[in-house]
Amino acid sequence: MSDRQMLVKHSKPSFSQSQVDELVKRLFGLTPLKVQPLPSYDDQNFYVAVSGGGEYVLKIMNVEDSKNPDLIELQNVAMSFLHQNGLPAQTALPTTSGQLMSLEEIDCGYGCQKYVVRLLSYLPGTTISKAPLTPELLYEVGRIAARMDTILQKVSEGGVKEVDDGIIHPDVRLVGELQRVHEGAHQRAQMDKDQSLQRLHQMRHQSYGPVAVELLGVRCLWHWDDAGRLPELWHSPQLQAQAQMEHPNLSLLQRDKFIWSLSNVPMLEAYISVLDGDPLQEVVKSVMDQYKTSVVPKYSSFRKCLNHGDFNDLNVLVQPDESEGYRVSGILDFGDMNFGYYIHELAIAIMYMMMEHPEPVKVGGPVLAGWESVLPLNEAERDCLFVLVLSRFCQSLTLARHSVILHPENTEYLMISSKKGIHIFRQLWELGKKQVEKIWFQCAAQFSDRKGLRPASGNRPRPVIIMAALRERRQLTHEGQKLYIQQDFSAAVKEKRRSFNKVCERLIGLNIRFFMRFPAVLTFTYNGEKHAFQAFMDGLP
Repeated sequence: MSDRQMLVKHSKPSFSQSQVDELVKRLFGLTPLKVQPLPSYDDQNFYVAVSGGGEYVLKIMNVEDSKNPDLIELQNVAMSFLHQNGLPAQTALPTTSGQLMSLEEIDCGYGCQKYVVRLLSYLPGTTISKAPLTPELLYEVGRIAARMDTILQKVSEGGVKEVDDGIIHPDVRLVGELQRVHEGAHQRAQMDKDQSLQRLHQMRHQSYGPVAVELLGVRCLWHWDDAGRLPELWHSPQLQAQAQMEHPNLSLLQRDKFIWSLSNVPMLEAYISVLDGDPLQEVVKSVMDQYKTSVVPKYSSFRKCLNHGDFNDLNVLVQPDESEGYRVSGILDFGDMNFGYYIHELAIAIMYMMMEHPEPVKVGGPVLAGWESVLPLNEAERDCLFVLVLSRFCQSLTLARHSVILHPENTEYLMISSKKGIHIFRQLWELGKKQVEKIWFQCAAQFSDRKGLRPASGNRPRPVIIMAALRERRQLTHEGQKLYIQQDFSAAVKEKRRSFNKVCERLIGLNIRFFMRFPAVLTFTYNGEKHAFQAFMDGLP
């Protein structure tokens, strides 16, 4: 979804398959073998399989959103940053001219209009709407949503990311000032991509100070390692460096008039007339009144962050895992990204996960438990969670009705959440805040206890700082009780680690210190050289 307040009648693209084929060939130099439409709220998406085995999603933005390419660029930055930090987000494929998007002027039947076109990586899996929502999967949804927002917040703060040493990424561009430490000399470089790559390769194995580079449109500050080498991306696990991410247009995500932000619930008053004659209108008005009286006064106590903003059941992909359950395999659609609050993301996630559950009220507990395993709520956030979930229902129900007026041809897709949500919305309203909170918070506490995420006594989880104790090899204790930490790996990871047993025995016999890095990478230093092996036969001395 994107800014529905700006939508006009013919904003959504309607490209034909022949037009899609032509775009993929011309912009990306790829030959489509299969093109299949995918559902979308107000953009147009296509699954594209190309010769050579590649799979992608061609995303064509609607006319209104295409007027703001800087905002789309920020989406690319965020997706790339999440991907680098280990979350399953899409990344944009550069065009043949090296751009991550292209503005195309095409006639889709309403006269020539301009559309931003991107080719995104394809993430395997099915939408979570089609998977059984077990408590374990709901817990994972909450955990991933909280982790996503904490990582996105690093982007807005100019965050620090650790990356591995490997080969220089083909989209790195050398910019800014280079300082040659051992000579004390200074150089300046403004180079194109080819010159940058050539120069960076020449600078390998020499001692330099921090180097300013640009990667996928993001300004980064790279530090040389102790051996004087540029920390390069991203294959070998033994060397690491820091990249400080900044972007000059982050202020665009301060979307003060964005109708889908939970900060802007009062803006629904301009749309409430679409519910005229529907008894639901009075409930929506009552929720909006509660938002003004019980949520707005507490915003000063909420923790700010950068929200995905649309963590719904169609934007989360899952795949079967090794325990016959499911795991999150993809996070889609960053079109609603905006500066908001952590509690907003949690409320949105709970609301949409309710849509697919046979007992919707029970969804909140495990999602909340997963969220608090990463980021426990403060008192004000806990107190406002119920009203914020109801407020998201109000947004969904009201704006879906408004969008149907604009796009009657897309009624079925636009009303998916609305049709399912009316009954759940009424159920929550009738149960009331006290009863729903009791169900959510008790379930979350019990789930956390089973997971071993908090002490059995006490009403709130308590953070335990353990790193200093681990470094000093001290016994960990809490309230007089000894604490023990054990590794917990999947069966496949355990088996892969066990395959190195003979190698480890040989290394012990040779008095060579080694480490097993996650998930199963054997690393050690021999004769001054660092080695890393991901397979038993590679590591056998």
